[in-house]
Amino acid sequence: MSRKTAAAPKRRLSLTDFVDIVSKKGRPKATKVRQVSTRDEYHPAHDYYRTTREKLIEHARGLVGDAHLDLFAASVPLNKQENVARIVSGYRRWRGRKRVRWFDPAVGPFIADGIEISVNPEMGVVVGGTSHVVKLYFKSEKLKKLDIDVIHHLMERTLRKQSPRGAVMCILDVRHGKLIVPTKKIPELGQMLRAEIAYIAQMWGPQRGP
Repeated sequence: MSRKTAAAPKRRLSLTDFVDIVSKKGRPKATKVRQVSTRDEYHPAHDYYRTTREKLIEHARGLVGDAHLDLFAASVPLNKQENVARIVSGYRRWRGRKRVRWFDPAVGPFIADGIEISVNPEMGVVVGGTSHVVKLYFKSEKLKKLDIDVIHHLMERTLRKQSPRGAVMCILDVRHGKLIVPTKKIPELGQMLRAEIAYIAQMWGPQRGP
């Protein structure tokens, strides 16, 4: 009789985690890798922005209107109301009176050295005849240029072939209502990120099979 063995856990991290690691140096970088590698699997209950993200997606899809977003912002727990109100206000400022048509954005993993980075933009919207594949940024910390470049590079590398022709890969800084579209490519960025992934793989340790 064959004995079943548990599947080896995948060495997987979110795009946000990867950006955080890349932006750190020295001991904080190693600490962040250890934190990610020992963290429990994702659970919706621990996702601070989950319900807010879902409401914005519903709005972008045309399933709910502005009044619904305002009611949602007022209904969240008191300790979240200030954050959510700023996010909803920023999103509505960006959206304005734009006519938006929804499409499901491509998602997929970027895999290198046994490390799997989830590249999962939340919105696909056609604005002014141009398709936009949009990654939402919710944090209050200002996006650094390197953060923007890393996100844009991995979206391009992972999602370009599955996205509509001519689609723009971009980031929506939701709190500030600002759509960020990088315009200048950095030729050496791909090699730099490969080195970062190799570092993560080394710090994470070997993936144990059955």
